[in-house]
Amino acid sequence: MPKVSIIIPYYNQNEDMLRRCIHSAQAQSETDFEIIIINDGSDRDHTELLNFICRDFPGIRLITQGNAGVSVARNKGLAEAKGDYITFLDADDELQPFFLKEALQIADRENIDHLIGGVREVSSEADRNEENGSLESTVYSENRFDLSEHLIDSLIRYEGGYIGRGPVARLVKRETAIRVPFDQGIKIGEDIIWNLRVLKLCTRVAVVKRTWYLYHVNPESATRKFNPDIVHETADELERITQVVDTDNDRQYLAVCNHVIEELKRIHNCLVWRKEWDADQAAKSSLENELYSKEPWNMIGSDRFFRLADKKGKIKAVLYRNKLLFTVWKLAGGR
Repeated sequence: MPKVSIIIPYYNQNEDMLRRCIHSAQAQSETDFEIIIINDGSDRDHTELLNFICRDFPGIRLITQGNAGVSVARNKGLAEAKGDYITFLDADDELQPFFLKEALQIADRENIDHLIGGVREVSSEADRNEENGSLESTVYSENRFDLSEHLIDSLIRYEGGYIGRGPVARLVKRETAIRVPFDQGIKIGEDIIWNLRVLKLCTRVAVVKRTWYLYHVNPESATRKFNPDIVHETADELERITQVVDTDNDRQYLAVCNHVIEELKRIHNCLVWRKEWDADQAAKSSLENELYSKEPWNMIGSDRFFRLADKKGKIKAVLYRNKLLFTVWKLAGGR
């Protein structure tokens, strides 16, 4: 059995991205691993491209399914994986060549269920050569739920990268990962929810401020594309997050509230201020009233959030209470 299974969901990525991704997986200094690519219903041309490229990279297990989304693809990869550990890689990103070797050494030495490493955003070739961080690990056991706030809201940052919310730059024991399938019923935030659920099943989690994963920035990010379904999608995500975290804990409650603000900003960017939104004025006013008064959005108008928030959070709470938050964002050009 391989030590690690690298699971790559694929959907219509271009040739250069895909070759870069697969090469980064195969170029690992640790050699005891398998690569599983799940073709999530790509169109005919991209499927032929994938089949052609995989012939240049021997040993890849290629599995094809109808288009069902990244969560279904990752779950299929989990079901097929044979490694002691699981890691995920998106088809437009890449792994640092030392990732598996370093991560396995730490996981084995510390007897870790879930090892979380760092990510760096790459938008140019120069970004690839930044500082890679430290191999010093911080182990969380009884206090592992302290990580919840970082997985929801406040990212852990270090010189040259950050600890992300997604499933990448991680090693998870397969016996744990297969008990936590990705939520196939939501379109936004499935990564956050998966991380929180994994956290509950683990006994020892380690964080390493070391850049193991290069995330290639997509200028056409879905966080700014017009999306008429964005309100329902983010509401579903937030409902599931509140089911997983302990909102009686002030730090976790604050993290959820800050994430609510983040998702309101997403709604603003993807719907409220978009010219493509052709709803009549009555419908627009109704949605605005909903966002300013109903759960989960009204968490940020609560006295509890105002008490816990920092200065910037308190300002946003006041703007929200006075129904000015979207107006201010619009005047700021969406920032």
